[in-house]
Order: sequence, then C-alpha cells, then structure tokens
Amino acid sequence: MNALNLLMKPKGCCFLRKSQLNSLSGSCSGPLSPWLGSLFQGMPMLLLTPSKPLALVLNIANLLRKLGWSDGVVVFTLATLPVLELRGAIPVGYWMQLNPATLTLLSILGNMVPVPFIVLYLKRFASFLAARSSSASRFLDMLFENAKEKAGPVEEFQWLGLMLFVAVPFPGTGAWTGAFIASILDMPFWAAVSANFFGVVFAGLLVNLLVNLGLKYAIITGVILFLVSTFMWSILRNIKKGLGSSN
Repeated sequence: MNALNLLMKPKGCCFLRKSQLNSLSGSCSGPLSPWLGSLFQGMPMLLLTPSKPLALVLNIANLLRKLGWSDGVVVFTLATLPVLELRGAIPVGYWMQLNPATLTLLSILGNMVPVPFIVLYLKRFASFLAARSSSASRFLDMLFENAKEKAGPVEEFQWLGLMLFVAVPFPGTGAWTGAFIASILDMPFWAAVSANFFGVVFAGLLVNLLVNLGLKYAIITGVILFLVSTFMWSILRNIKKGLGSSN
C-alpha cells in the first residue's frame, strides 16, 4: 500500500500511527516524494500530533473524503480554512494527483472565499460577540493585537504592502490575516479584495514551485524567500524615499 492510499483512502479515514511512519517515508510517489519522505523521517512526532498543521490537513482531507466529497471539493474546502489556506491545500491536491492547473485554481478560489466577508463584517461580528461573551472578547482582542503587530508595512504601503504580505506563503501571513489587517485599517473594500487576490495568486505560484522543486531546492528557495520578505520593506522604504526626494 503506498502513502497516497494509506493516508487518503476514499472509503475510510486513516489517522497516522507510529507503526505507519516507516512505510510512509519510502512509499511516496510523484513530485512530493523526496519532500514528503524526508519530512516524514525527520519529524515523526509532527504527524502523530493532531494539532500540528500537517497531521491536521491530512486528517481533515480524509474525513471529507470519507463523507464522499470529491478531491476537487476537498482541496477547495481546505483552502478556505484559516492557517491551512492555499499553502496547505496545494500540496494535498498534488498528493491526490489532481491536475496542477486545476488544483491551483481551486486553491486560489477557495482561499479567496472568506476575504470579502472578513473585510466587510469582521468589526461588526467582533462587536456582536464581545458584547455577549467575555471569553470571546479576550480571544478577539488577542487576534486583533496579533494582526496589528503585522499591520505596520501594510499601513505604510497600503495596496502594495497588503499584496506582498499575502504573497509570501509563510506561517502568520496569508489571505485570512491580510483580510483582518485590511479590516482593521479600514482599507477600501475593492482595494483590500484585489490586493488579497493578487497576493493569493502569487502565493499559489510560489507554493507550486516549492512543491515541485524537491526538498533541497525547496529549502534553498524558502531561505531566499525568508530573506526577501525580511528586507523587502526596507528596500521599498528606500525606493519610496528616493522617489519622494526626486519629486
């Protein structure tokens, strides 16, 4: 039984066990094989812990398949979820052996589904919950504080800042956080949605690239992306200052 059948049974739900880890590392096939095999060997406890992102995305995919959902609908649904988003949906789509263009389109569309609702209704929904529950109020305060900590570059560069923030597919970024920030900053609706959309498209292309590069080159590319994301705001500030002084 290969890894795809073990983890993604259409008629059943398989939760990862220690006894299954050894077979996973050597039985993956397709473009994910070197990446997944090394990941399984290097981080076995990650898969054994349901709260971890990788185990979570696999278990959710299995549960949805058990309910009879098609693979395309599963990928679309995973992309709508916070934390997982497009960066979790695309690797699962490859694992399910969907067409790359199809899985990418479904992931982009799914990732965009919550964005307009967050931009339009987040503050109203937060006020409604906070007025009725102190626990919800504390949780929402934590979410808003987390978003505000990341909102500086977006507030400074507006549309471009939000697009670049969403485009880098690292934990803590993405369409959900981008929509939160846009709502907190009261960005115009269409500016917020369009910036998120182009950011999600770029993120989808980057995740596709990382999945197909293999482990070694994916790590190198990831390091480059991290360095770019670290210094790009300083670079943009210098460009902005240069343009301002020339005018």
